[in-house]
Amino acid sequence: MPACTSCNADWSSGAHTDDCTECGGGAMEHACVWCAGECGTYWTRAVIDSQDAHEAHWIGQCTLSEARKRERLDELAAAARADSRTKVRLVSGDLLDQDVEVIVNAWNRNIIPWWMLMLQGVSGAIKRRAGKQPFREIGRTGPLPLGHARLTSAGELPHRGIIHVATIDMLWRSSEAAIRDSAKSAMAIVNEHGFASVAFPLLGAGTGGLGDDGTLAVLEDALQQIPTAAEVRIVRFEG
Repeated sequence: MPACTSCNADWSSGAHTDDCTECGGGAMEHACVWCAGECGTYWTRAVIDSQDAHEAHWIGQCTLSEARKRERLDELAAAARADSRTKVRLVSGDLLDQDVEVIVNAWNRNIIPWWMLMLQGVSGAIKRRAGKQPFREIGRTGPLPLGHARLTSAGELPHRGIIHVATIDMLWRSSEAAIRDSAKSAMAIVNEHGFASVAFPLLGAGTGGLGDDGTLAVLEDALQQIPTAAEVRIVRFEG
């Protein structure tokens, strides 16, 4: 049975020692502060309230083995890292129909004039529904380094803007590094302008040649590591 760490009284029996400085004869109904009772040690509420202590104090009071304490510290650190990752929502549908403030377009190095290209995928859909204005704007900005991003208007689309990212190189191929850099550059624009929401297509999955599953894993991991207040979506196309 769990017992008072000072007088060794069974916490559930009520047979406490009145002059014990640890339990003071009170009901020891509060589990170990640090391991939530895993070690089997209990304290009175009065004792806990009297301790103005840091985590190191409670770790010292906990009676778990040193090996288990190290495991628990690793578990707590992993949980903290998971909590700090940006939440990314995966949806199916049409990128252009998302109720977000900005969308991301998987673009190229912006060296070949846009009007000479047969736009496909997301870029082709944007041209059909937004018109030519976004491409006129991006075309005037000059070469775009691989993994970098630029913001244009959304043309006739209802969004506040389109973020064009250079996800594919001059040979129309993509890579994990290009996807990660593109995600980072796009989110820098989202954060700089204070956009409340953004939707990404599967960058590099089509023309870039990486496929849906490979792109999704890389893009989701990259976005989760970027701090932001914005809602972030990844849209898997479903026509």
